[in-house]
Amino acid sequence: MTTTTGLIRVLLVDDHPTIRSGLKTILSADDGLDVVGEAGSALAGSAALDKVKPDIVLLDLGLPDVRGVGAVRTLLEAGAPRVLVLSGAGSAELVRECLQAGAQGFLLKTAPEAALCGAIHRIVSGERVVDDSLIGALFEAPPAGLTPRELEVLRAVSDGCTNRQVASRLGVSEDTIKTHLSRAMEKLGASDRTHAIAILLRRGLLD
Repeated sequence: MTTTTGLIRVLLVDDHPTIRSGLKTILSADDGLDVVGEAGSALAGSAALDKVKPDIVLLDLGLPDVRGVGAVRTLLEAGAPRVLVLSGAGSAELVRECLQAGAQGFLLKTAPEAALCGAIHRIVSGERVVDDSLIGALFEAPPAGLTPRELEVLRAVSDGCTNRQVASRLGVSEDTIKTHLSRAMEKLGASDRTHAIAILLRRGLLD
């Protein structure tokens, strides 16, 4: 839930002041976001939660006190409502560990500025977000040869998005989304999108 102003309150937790400054500049350019606090460690971030009351914590994993997935657990146990990991490096194993620990998203620091801001909005709206470059590694063996993009489209559809909404989210045309869906259904042997999603649910590839 955001504040009465409608802005999403963001707490930055990263041990590099220069990076925090850059992130603050990026996020402040989005009219829907408000950076309400900064911290240089997991414990400092935890201590700031009651004071700044963020809607989401943007969390680096290379902190001086608690590193890796432990930082995610520390912030969530302290009461962080949502955590988006922003890491300098990532692997399928690390992404899985962070998501299993309760993080709602995982992005690399190389992600475009628009992707970072968009991820925050999507997570606060109830979605889970994983960096595009890591989706393929996250699903080590895509069923029936599905591409990472086809999986992403099906995940969005499973969230209740229309073709138009998925197209807007991914920055492509509706025809492109229809093509991805058509190819995915053909690969899965599905009769329609609902059948395709059911197949992925059975295989544990959708939440």
